[in-house]
Amino acid sequence: MDELFPLIETLQLLGFANVSAGDIELTALGRAYAEADMLARKQLFAEAVLKHIPLAAHIRRVLDERPGHRAPAARFLRELEDHLSGIRGATGARHRHQLGPARGDLLLRS
Repeated sequence: MDELFPLIETLQLLGFANVSAGDIELTALGRAYAEADMLARKQLFAEAVLKHIPLAAHIRRVLDERPGHRAPAARFLRELEDHLSGIRGATGARHRHQLGPARGDLLLRS
């Protein structure tokens, strides 16, 4: 059962499902995804990620603006660490988020 919680949370986050009183129900988008072929699923997933995950949308904007659609991965890891540090400071949490070393560039492929 514990394995289902991250999946259900992700479905909610991306707008594919709603959970209420312990029941999970696919949204119209979730039903469209379930009924779609692989190419359409990839497109629906990409659109949902860009709509609901601000970091993904930010990375996409940066890559779209750059010649060659490349950017150093380290840039985004630094921004994420800064963001997480701000959250940690605001909540008073003592744990430290450590991200591994960035290797290479992110590349946008069409």
